[in-house]
Amino acid sequence: MQTNPRRRVTRWADLKTGLFVSVALFLLFITLFISAPLSALFHPGTYLYVKVDNVGGLRVDASVLLDGFQIGTLKRIGLAASGGELLRVKIGKSYIRYIYRNAYAQIEAPSFVGSKVIAIYRGDKQCGPVKPGDTIPAVIVDPMRDVNKVLASASGVAGRVDSMITSIEHGKGTLGQLVINPELYDRLTLSVSQMAELLTAMQHGNGSFSHIVNDSLLYHKLIASVNQVGLLLDSARNGSGTSSHIINDPTLYQHAIDAVDRVSVLIEQIQAGPGPTGTAISNKPMADDMRNVVKDLDLLIQDVKKNPRRYFSIHIF
Repeated sequence: MQTNPRRRVTRWADLKTGLFVSVALFLLFITLFISAPLSALFHPGTYLYVKVDNVGGLRVDASVLLDGFQIGTLKRIGLAASGGELLRVKIGKSYIRYIYRNAYAQIEAPSFVGSKVIAIYRGDKQCGPVKPGDTIPAVIVDPMRDVNKVLASASGVAGRVDSMITSIEHGKGTLGQLVINPELYDRLTLSVSQMAELLTAMQHGNGSFSHIVNDSLLYHKLIASVNQVGLLLDSARNGSGTSSHIINDPTLYQHAIDAVDRVSVLIEQIQAGPGPTGTAISNKPMADDMRNVVKDLDLLIQDVKKNPRRYFSIHIF
């Protein structure tokens, strides 16, 4: 019995399709479930050791990060002879030159439910790069540490708020008196009532406030006064009276400027000129003599007032 050639071609096509789908699924499985990138499977790497006191739940195949960028994976967790654990990590050879001798690592959890990772902080460049097989120290960062601090702070705030509420309930302090003591409420109620009575009296009474509120005469008088002031200003600006000349005619301004100039010239002449006034101002000895004369004359007048008989003698017959 001979096999149908068309059926044989169909089976071979199905086989190729199956192989293609299998390979694609295998690659998808590797991409999704292997933490290290595919390139790390085909590129050579180097090993470093990380010394830590407690791995804190860290597992093999955990990611190794450098400044947040994945550079390798954790390959083995072992006990160190000096105590603690020694982690063997594999990183790409091209990345070891960025890790310096004073570098350190931290075991961190990106989130509360995520897997822990090894975060390496490169250190100082002047210390030089590490060599394959070197050991760098590590510490564990507790993701709940900051949360515990926040919770402790919140607990303290809640305690203070509870204490404040208790004080208010017992009437302590100004706020407690405002809440507990009804006197403020009674006074506010009385003030509102008095204000309402005052407004009623202003609206319907016969006093000055009532006339101001209800009578339009004051309003009309104010309008008339404003109009008269406007007319007065227009007359002063456009009329022919004294005020109009003061406002519009520059002659008075010019005369005032000329008078100030003449006074300034006169003062300069007095200060610099040889006349009596200038000499009295600029000559210090003469000014002192004049001051002394005035002082002596003042003393003489005072003595005359006290003892007039010494200077005046009146005889009748």
